[in-house]
Amino acid sequence: MKQACISHYLRGGASKSLLILLQQLPSRFESRVFAQWYHEPNSFQRAGIPIVPLRSRPLPLRLLGVPAPTLGTYIRWACRLIYLADTVRQIQQTKPDIVILNGLTNLHYAPFFKNSGIVLFAREIACDSSLDKHLVTFLINRFVNHVICISEHERDALSGVRRPISVIHNPNDREIPSQLHVRRRSVGDAVKVGIFGQIYEPKGQYLLVEAMASYKQCFDEANIRFLIFGENLPGQRKNLDELSRLTQQLNCQHIVAFPGWADDPHEVMQELDIVLRTDLTGSPWGRDVIEAMSHGLPVIASGQSEVFIKHGQTGRLFPPGNVEAMVRHILDLAKNPQERERYGTRALEFARQHFSPSLHAQRVASILDSVAKHRARV
Repeated sequence: MKQACISHYLRGGASKSLLILLQQLPSRFESRVFAQWYHEPNSFQRAGIPIVPLRSRPLPLRLLGVPAPTLGTYIRWACRLIYLADTVRQIQQTKPDIVILNGLTNLHYAPFFKNSGIVLFAREIACDSSLDKHLVTFLINRFVNHVICISEHERDALSGVRRPISVIHNPNDREIPSQLHVRRRSVGDAVKVGIFGQIYEPKGQYLLVEAMASYKQCFDEANIRFLIFGENLPGQRKNLDELSRLTQQLNCQHIVAFPGWADDPHEVMQELDIVLRTDLTGSPWGRDVIEAMSHGLPVIASGQSEVFIKHGQTGRLFPPGNVEAMVRHILDLAKNPQERERYGTRALEFARQHFSPSLHAQRVASILDSVAKHRARV
């Protein structure tokens, strides 16, 4: 079965989840990825998955937790429409049985593949008050055969959709271990807290750095060290360059470090004690949470939803932007290794039940087969 996967950017959680899926799908699925932007060398290419570069741009939508499109964004998108026909022709030449749209920003391709089954991975939430949500709903109802949401929140945001919707959580990229790995620590070792993700304002990393003005001494006395893994999202405020300068101004370079993008989060997480998610949208789920729980690490995250993190059982939750509550949870868990281990054990048990890559691929493959058979009968 031939499938064309359209993903606008092969970097970050959405593309990694797609890669894990394609690697786990049975051999009867022949996959090809069409992408607007990707880094070299690329993990898809290393996995033997062909990539075709596209010149068209993703659909500019107002999405929760993503910088809002500017006038320049719309202009650049409109200018690139001249390449849309070429892009569609490239994909149609492969004669795909299934077209996978990896995210809402690829929905504008859906009308051009009426002879293929279309499966959408809903990895984002369109803002409630915008016309974008109505556009998303229309395109799905008119052209998409099945929607796979990565959590109940994405499903609930698509309340006007009449197409079949399945909730399938994103997978870890390897099978979950059966036993908890506890980092070996020597006397005097610092408690290491990791933050993962592209660095820009909605991700909230700046909250931690700015908190150093008031809490640097508390973190120092508790021997806590923060590692902010990520890279710049160009043109955005509160990015890596600004945070690095602020760290120097506050004289807390010994507490906060910026090691860069974590190409292998699993290797990094073996040396961590806690994972912190500061996202201002209040969405305590995502690839950082999945990988942390799969390592048996407690997660402190902003938000109230207990889809993944059960407050007081597998981690801690705090109101988005509430620095005082965030710091209180960090200090409390840093001083309580037994509590961290208890949370980690329960997190690992949850991960085994929900984040298995093989089980994830089985469920998705069943949907792809069903869509293909339905299209064959039409």
